[in-house]
Amino acid sequence: MLEMRGIDKTFDGKAVLSSVSLALSAGEFFSILGPSGCGKSTLLRILAGFDHPDRGEVYLNGASVTKTPPHARPVNMVFQRYALFPHMDVAENVAFSLRLGKVARPERLRRVEEALALVAMEGFAGRRIDTLSGGEQQRVALARALINRPKVLLLDEPLSALDLKIRVRMQAELRSLQRRLGMTFVFVTHDQSEALTMSDRIAVMNRGRVEQVGSPQDVYERPDTAFVASFLGAMNRLRGHFAGPASGKSTHGWVDLGEGRRFMARLPRLQQNLPIGREVQVQVRPEKVQLAKIKELAPASAAPNVHLNEFTCTLSDIFYRGATVDISGLFQAQTSLVTATLLNADRVATGLCVGDLVKFGFCADDAWILSSEDSHEA
Repeated sequence: MLEMRGIDKTFDGKAVLSSVSLALSAGEFFSILGPSGCGKSTLLRILAGFDHPDRGEVYLNGASVTKTPPHARPVNMVFQRYALFPHMDVAENVAFSLRLGKVARPERLRRVEEALALVAMEGFAGRRIDTLSGGEQQRVALARALINRPKVLLLDEPLSALDLKIRVRMQAELRSLQRRLGMTFVFVTHDQSEALTMSDRIAVMNRGRVEQVGSPQDVYERPDTAFVASFLGAMNRLRGHFAGPASGKSTHGWVDLGEGRRFMARLPRLQQNLPIGREVQVQVRPEKVQLAKIKELAPASAAPNVHLNEFTCTLSDIFYRGATVDISGLFQAQTSLVTATLLNADRVATGLCVGDLVKFGFCADDAWILSSEDSHEA
């Protein structure tokens, strides 16, 4: 439905986008996620027609729109700062593009009423913009973008100016609206939880390139690169050297961590040709780490036929976070920190003190082997 092929863009001699290719399906909620400066907003502006690529093509329903001006594309955009006109009331803001298009007044009024109903703003037509809350202004900007019935709606970090409670509510409302309309949404954000919560698929960008595209579960649970793994959520990293594939498991490998320790973990698709001896990291998320007091770890703590990596740490910190507790221990000759995130109702989380010896463990299927040379930190 919407496709970008080999998009390159340079500003002042600096490459902002490099060989970006993406294909979106009709009716998909697609998020572009990455740190500031990774090129995601530039990519969105190219989709809207406000910027033009140096190389590459943009296609909509199989036809190139690369040189089509913004007003002639069946695409609309919601900006980060909404760009509402303060001297106009809500209805005038929403109807602005219809007035430019010389749509008759009765039709304008009907479509304004329809657009405001879509965003639950009935009764606000005569209100001044400066009397609205941030969440209400965001809804007006959405109504204005939807009134032309675009095939694709582009959203450039539209929730970043809202406080936490309103932002969480608007995430749910945006997702619900997209499902009701069946419209393709392209949503740019640097907020990992926002992308994971709202998206059908996510493209993770770094330094002008797309590092991985997949469902929220794919990019979080099965990252292709060290950057994707570290950018999405908290991560434990244990340094070592690749010791070769695991016998009978081409998707798993061994890592030597020193001190006679060898751990098994998964080999992501892009890491399956690692040479023996390559410096790597075993990466595992804190919520995947099991923990027990030193005498209480049962051998059956892992499911049958699942390899469990076990090791002893000296407990260094306990962080109470309300619903969860983070428990950290020192490993690898006291140089590496490993954190387990537990529900605060977990009995293991009680009765522990800094300095205790604790047993940590994680299943091989819950960890990844990623090359240290592939971190590409932004």
